Amino acid sequence: MITVKAKRQGLTVFVSVPPGSGVGELKQRLAEMLNSAGGLLLHSEPVGLSQTDVDVPVPSFEEAEEDEEAAQSDEAEEGREKVTAEGLRIAVLDDEIREVDELELHDGLAVAFAWGDEQFSVAQPQE
Repeated sequence: MITVKAKRQGLTVFVSVPPGSGVGELKQRLAEMLNSAGGLLLHSEPVGLSQTDVDVPVPSFEEAEEDEEAAQSDEAEEGREKVTAEGLRIAVLDDEIREVDELELHDGLAVAFAWGDEQFSVAQPQE
């Protein structure tokens, strides 16, 4: 497995993909990770380095016991949106952010991601 760092606004996600995977596999695994944590927070802000109260969603690996619980787990948490691999866009972080459809993934690669038609936005943590 290789690990790719995906960044959007103040969020950084580490995604593991098999060697030889492409952007499609990266998008699929990224969507699964975001949705398992309650969905994508649409308007996140950079987090100050001295801030201690950070709300971090924790994905659950337990299976729902009832149909109602399963239906609730498919809904995004308030302020979050469920995403699809098809709706995610990937860009490389060079001097400028450049959107790509194909990319050779390697361990430690950093990419930006955006949802739908939003502009790419990557923020550095505030001090």
